[in-house]
Amino acid sequence: MIMLSQLMIIMTGLLTLGSGSGIRVDISPREINQLIPKYNITVTCQVTNKLPSSTEILVMEIGKDGERSIASLRPRSNFSFGSAKKTKFYIEGQLDENSSQSCVRLIIVNPSKNDAGTYKCLIVHLDKNGDLKVESTKSNLTIVNHDAGEIIDYFMNRISVFEDRIKTAEDVIRKQEETIKGLKNHSNTQDAKLRRQERKLNAHNTKLNDHNSHMSLDDLTLNRLNYTVNNIQNEIGEYENRFKSHGNQFHKESILVKEYSDTIKFVEDSLRNHSKLITKLNDREDSLVVFSAAYDNKNTFKLGDTVIFSHVLVQEGNGYDANTGIFKAPKPGFYVFHLTIMSTGPGVYHIVDIQVNAKPQARVFASDSDRWAEQSSTSCIVKLEVGDIVKAVIANTTPVHGTTFHNDPYYSMFTGYMIKRLW
Repeated sequence: MIMLSQLMIIMTGLLTLGSGSGIRVDISPREINQLIPKYNITVTCQVTNKLPSSTEILVMEIGKDGERSIASLRPRSNFSFGSAKKTKFYIEGQLDENSSQSCVRLIIVNPSKNDAGTYKCLIVHLDKNGDLKVESTKSNLTIVNHDAGEIIDYFMNRISVFEDRIKTAEDVIRKQEETIKGLKNHSNTQDAKLRRQERKLNAHNTKLNDHNSHMSLDDLTLNRLNYTVNNIQNEIGEYENRFKSHGNQFHKESILVKEYSDTIKFVEDSLRNHSKLITKLNDREDSLVVFSAAYDNKNTFKLGDTVIFSHVLVQEGNGYDANTGIFKAPKPGFYVFHLTIMSTGPGVYHIVDIQVNAKPQARVFASDSDRWAEQSSTSCIVKLEVGDIVKAVIANTTPVHGTTFHNDPYYSMFTGYMIKRLW
């Protein structure tokens, strides 16, 4: 299958590029919120009413950050998946005879920070004269950056919910304990009644034995005694059944009490874990290391000199010394450094290294054009221990162009910050 990029190469010279007025791209929601556990983001490529209904659409496509397409739809064909994984995205849409009903939707499942970027919607169509045209438009998907305070507030709200649940569980357990206490009192009352009936039975048995010991006892008296004994035995049986029923109820209540006790233990463990997380977040906030400084003098350098960026714009963690141009790592971790240098004008070029403990890690080269000075940048990511030295060092003899303290922008900058602390 010929991809859209190949088709556009073949048709170079025949295509007419549109401004995107006949198509739009909608993103909902427009921000990635990493505190929300599970949700989807929909990117919709929709034809507008500015495109004539008689237009024949050949291809509708959604791409990201200038790369190959993620979702592509053509007439009488299935969806074409670009570099996307089916477990991460799924696609829906249609190409209708009425072009205003045509659309492609890209659904991003459980978005992460890697999904942020610029999404481009593009169509290829034939106008009423049969000319091949391309229209496109763009929209951005950004990330909601939460600071440590917002994250702590989020977990504090979660802890408040758990505390309410614990209070409810304690109220239920208190009521169950009262019920169990009532059942125990009722059981004790039934035991006392049973003992009284047993004493009555023993007394009747004693009387019966006394009567049997006398030969003068008549049959009528004996029958009455037997009837009384039977009634007492039936009552004892009823009390035994009631006692057994209360015993079963007491067993069920005991199981409920154990379940609530387990629930309380789970909630307490969760509270302890959240407290540890809040402590860790506070520690991370204390570990901030960042600096940014501008070059604002007119020194002439020789090979091996340290470039001193003396005008400090940002400083947290006290790692950068504006007097020496040296950054000394105050904490162990992974760091990012950016170096931007601008040449002094026509006929001038320069080379500057980012060095870690006197070893080059990145190099920037900037030279002049025919009329103007040019600006170049470089970056690197390094792992530092406490006390490691990072600085910008001249690798040739051409001077570095700085800035003034007035209206000119800051052309030459040195910036660094820690992205992960190693405890």
